[in-house]
Amino acid sequence: DRHELRRKRRRLGKELPGAGFRSSTPDSLERDVATFIAMHRGADGHKGHFMGPEIATFFERLVRSFEPSGSLRLDFLEVGDRAIASTFGFELGGTFYLYNSAYEPDAARLSPGLVLVSELVKDAIERGLRIFDFLRGPERYKYQLGAQSLPLNNVRVLNKVQ
Repeated sequence: DRHELRRKRRRLGKELPGAGFRSSTPDSLERDVATFIAMHRGADGHKGHFMGPEIATFFERLVRSFEPSGSLRLDFLEVGDRAIASTFGFELGGTFYLYNSAYEPDAARLSPGLVLVSELVKDAIERGLRIFDFLRGPERYKYQLGAQSLPLNNVRVLNKVQ
């Protein structure tokens, strides 16, 4: 709920004074995607194992493919020059799509990922975006930030062979 989120934001600010938010620029993207990948690899369990060489290459190619359009968003919560949380998303047609996120495990007790995503939601509202899409998955943080589940449908199109 909002009270809990405000408490987490205050706690992070108190324990990590000087923490701030930063969005990648064209000049910082290459370095920033490497930071995102390294942070992801540092995670425990499935999340850390997910970021193998093939997936890392996929993210690097996404950056190269989407950067010219300006729709790629790579955002960070930082303390000084150290990133403690990062998100990888896209902004298209008045919608922000949160594709993936990572955070430093040693900062986990301060909920840096949740704080960063809440800042992105706030920023999207302030800039007049109509939708903030958390995409698939039932992760708890999404509902803490007000997400609502929508039905997803699979459609299969077959080409009738003569």
